[in-house]
Amino acid sequence: MNIAMHNQDLERLALSEVPATPPPEVLRFAGVALSYRRAGPVVWVPDFSLRQTEALALLGRNGAGKTTIMRAAVGNLRAKAGAVEVFGSPVARLSRWDQSRLYHVIELESNYDFLSLQQLFELHAQLYPHWREPLAAEFATRAEIPRRQIVATMSRGQKLKARLACALGTQPLLLILDEPFESVDAVSRSLIRESLLSWRQAGGGSLLYSSHRDADVEGLAARTLTVD
Repeated sequence: MNIAMHNQDLERLALSEVPATPPPEVLRFAGVALSYRRAGPVVWVPDFSLRQTEALALLGRNGAGKTTIMRAAVGNLRAKAGAVEVFGSPVARLSRWDQSRLYHVIELESNYDFLSLQQLFELHAQLYPHWREPLAAEFATRAEIPRRQIVATMSRGQKLKARLACALGTQPLLLILDEPFESVDAVSRSLIRESLLSWRQAGGGSLLYSSHRDADVEGLAARTLTVD
């Protein structure tokens, strides 16, 4: 019996010494060069990756290139060099399933602004297999966004919160947000921060977002990448 116990102790010790497998990468930039305009200057992006459940903030002044990096991350801007991968695949060749687990709010204006927020919810239910309207509706209610209001008639801050409501309802594995704390008051900033934290804790999603204020990092992103 003593020998058996000794062997079990050795097994437990061996297991404790095995390093934990790091979470998988959901986003990777390697050797990437970008240019927003065909004849514009080329910007080399520092190599970085984002793993499952992580949050990374892109920090820098307005016009530094944060939005350009995000456009490349979702496939709206092709890199002139290097590799951009999402969920382990080139962003230009994502499966429809992988596309449904990626959500971004980069532009507030869209081709669907003639719809009400409720109609946007119904559209998302058709496009995203993991859609949960109660999650979206809860955020919209707390943010005081009328679900029957046409999106085109909303202020910039209201549009941002409407887009965030849709984002949370899709339960994405990777959420990319451009300046999610801009154009809203302090109460709304607190609500957005709280909601993003709750989403990450509940579903294990990863977050890439941009800001030009250091204060927007505290309590939300453990890592930052300065873009200048």
